[in-house]
Amino acid sequence: LALKSGLSDIQQLVILDTLQKEKVVLTLGIFNDAKMLSVSGSKVVWAEFNYDKRWTERDYSVIKLYDFNAKKLKSITHKSKLTSPSLSTDGTKICAIENSVENKNSLVILGINGLEIKRIQNIENALYINPRWAENDEIYVVKLLKGLKTIVKIEVESGHETELFAPLNENIAHPVKYGNYVLYNSGITGIDNIFAFDVVSKKKFQVTNRKFGAFN
Repeated sequence: LALKSGLSDIQQLVILDTLQKEKVVLTLGIFNDAKMLSVSGSKVVWAEFNYDKRWTERDYSVIKLYDFNAKKLKSITHKSKLTSPSLSTDGTKICAIENSVENKNSLVILGINGLEIKRIQNIENALYINPRWAENDEIYVVKLLKGLKTIVKIEVESGHETELFAPLNENIAHPVKYGNYVLYNSGITGIDNIFAFDVVSKKKFQVTNRKFGAFN
């Protein structure tokens, strides 16, 4: 599953097979582009911009869900300020970033019905970016504070946060947990490529070395 967009194309969800054939699943609204989709089982979630019908300068970022089995699209939230939604591995919960009008940054846990289950407080008011759910109710997310970035593991039940490595002046993004590794984007070499952090040995590795970059 991928997001397809271009200078003259309306953004669409498409499925690509091993023969490079493409099937359009759904045409989207105004995509709140965080360069990510989250899929679990038959469900996919993303964020779209929405606007107040009366006050045109007031906008929202709402979470949309599409179920491939039911072939149904629905809005999970309304008049919200939520971005970068990620489905839990069992497809029953969604985590998302909220940036409130008071400039408060939070990690919000929602049920699949859109009701808020939990709000993880961010005492430092750091900016969270690209959260991604992993097994054992853990969320991996980029944390930006005072111009420096790191990847943190957040335990949903306790809200406890653990930095994987010391904050760096490095443009890292899109952490994804895979086995003992957390894969992520980095432009540290001057060209964006995929890197991995081993949570056991605490070592970093470069995974790809593409001439024009590899992402997400």
